[in-house]
Amino acid sequence: MTNTASHSGTYSGLVSFRTAAWGSARQAVSLENRKTYRVSAWAKLASGSDTGRIVAELTIGGTNYYRTLASGTINSAGWSEIGGEYTFNETAPITSARIYVDTAASTANLYIDDLRAERIETNLVANSGFENGTTGWQAAGASISSSANDPLFGTVTGRVYARTDFWSSARQQLPLANEAAYRVSAWVRLASGSDTGRIMAAVTVNGTTQFRTLATGPVSASGWTEISGVYTFHEAAAITQALVYADTTSTTAELHVDNFRVVPLYTVVKNGGFENGTTNWTTIAGTGSASATSPHGGSYTGLVSGRSYYYSSLRQSVSFVNGQTYRISVWGKLASGTDTANLVAQIVVGGSTYYRTLATGTLGTGWSEIAGTYTFAESGPITSASIYLSTAASTADLYSDDYTIYPE
Repeated sequence: MTNTASHSGTYSGLVSFRTAAWGSARQAVSLENRKTYRVSAWAKLASGSDTGRIVAELTIGGTNYYRTLASGTINSAGWSEIGGEYTFNETAPITSARIYVDTAASTANLYIDDLRAERIETNLVANSGFENGTTGWQAAGASISSSANDPLFGTVTGRVYARTDFWSSARQQLPLANEAAYRVSAWVRLASGSDTGRIMAAVTVNGTTQFRTLATGPVSASGWTEISGVYTFHEAAAITQALVYADTTSTTAELHVDNFRVVPLYTVVKNGGFENGTTNWTTIAGTGSASATSPHGGSYTGLVSGRSYYYSSLRQSVSFVNGQTYRISVWGKLASGTDTANLVAQIVVGGSTYYRTLATGTLGTGWSEIAGTYTFAESGPITSASIYLSTAASTADLYSDDYTIYPE
């Protein structure tokens, strides 16, 4: 660190006495496979010019790999920004990662400042702020337009007027998937009065339209209010069409909508609803199956019968990143009695096995959700992991369904 030169603030990073082009200052970070990141850094050399690079050192399956995330020309004349977007397409999960700035050939002293790496979320909603008029949107029971009257973001907002019913809205068709989770949000304001605002999805399943409330919140004419939440679809079959929109529960007052977002959340659990049988699952100390008897969502549920121990369970190998926070949900029930249930992660760190309780709750003979958030704070990278639902004491047959675990 030095205060002799900085791009912003008082200090910058200085890497001196570099013996090779890859001589650098490195930081451990959490990076995920199949995700896109926006990276940037400001850099300059003490002398000469060269190609500067933002590089990620990845560990995958015990082997290190190096990925150039962005590159650009840097020199001693002044600060230059290196930046770009990069999507990781690796053959297996990234178990650890470090990020750094280096050069292609030069070993001159290297100044670095304002290094950033942020994951880019994909918003499925096109023209989410109505900056391109009503392109991508369709009216239902109302007229729609863009309006320059009191926009929250940008220069305009969506206006839904002449509403004939509480469900009258501006709608957009989106490619939503069954057994998938989404983070939804929209900023809403009424022209008059107050009501409960909703983010809704009209989904077509087996030829029939179902209406799902994705999130709710109070809205009024006094100011903009954000409605937000997380929703996981548990339908009986694939979603063949989906329309997403914001409406109200009773008022037909004019409605203004801005910055509408629907972002997919990618759960680390595969076949969490057992619609593909027990694919991706193994059974410990019992008999595991996909049962059509009273599933929580969809057509099937996971069942462990003949349980010999409280930990008899269905298990799945998953990928966790140390330092990452995960939002967890699973639905469970017992064939008889009640007991405490825990969603447990068995992880390996530094060659040792540890058990982490991700969420806990009480199960009876009706469906109950076990949910929460959990942040891994281990002493090193998590090299392997599996999850399972166990009880505290009961060995009654155990049903579980609709597992979702996704990074926040």
